[in-house]
Amino acid sequence: PFYVLMPADHPWTRKETIDSGLLNDKSLLLLGEGHCFRDQVLEACPTLTKGSESAKHTTVESSSLETIRHMVASGLGVSILPLSAVDSHHYAPGVIEVRPLTPPTPFRTVAIAWRASFPRPKAIEILADSIRLCSVAKPVGRDAP
Repeated sequence: PFYVLMPADHPWTRKETIDSGLLNDKSLLLLGEGHCFRDQVLEACPTLTKGSESAKHTTVESSSLETIRHMVASGLGVSILPLSAVDSHHYAPGVIEVRPLTPPTPFRTVAIAWRASFPRPKAIEILADSIRLCSVAKPVGRDAP
């Protein structure tokens, strides 16, 4: 599932979930063109597409989710991240906040592929199990443990 990442002092932190329609008039930080996750966010939130009459936001682009996370922490805007990237930061509490999007929550599908002749099938099994664990929704935000 997709989550909204925002600076800790952002007004949306008072909300339990964030409606994707709110993203229309805010500064949204996205990956640059050519990144599949960017395309997935734009597909999930079609009003964000550049050139759309309803697009009223300023989109800032970056080359990595980590750079976007730093930009959010610096107060430059908000972003959308997949659940698997939500907890992979090292900021002190009170720097950034995360909220789920209001249902129906957009999500991404992750797949792995390997050659039938791959010599270590156990490694593939462990990797697949790790991906499955990351895809299970877990609580984030102010009520999370």
